[in-house]
Amino acid sequence: NTLLTRLKAFKQKGFVAALCGNLSTVELAKKAGLAVMADTGLNISNIEAFKTAKALGISSVVVSAELTLEEIKRLYLEVFGK
Repeated sequence: NTLLTRLKAFKQKGFVAALCGNLSTVELAKKAGLAVMADTGLNISNIEAFKTAKALGISSVVVSAELTLEEIKRLYLEVFGK
């Protein structure tokens, strides 16, 4: 797999994470030993999507671009309770 080879090369050069926009790259990044950051393509827009991302081993997320600031605040409160 060419992408997996590239990701492993990045890991060897000191990269620690990959910004992933779809599920196939999430798995490849994990196989390469990189932390996974969810990009907007994964459409993290509600608590269920956030929980799924966490279950997949995703360490951080970029929430969906269509969310308003108020929706982002609500999601933050649901996730972190602060």
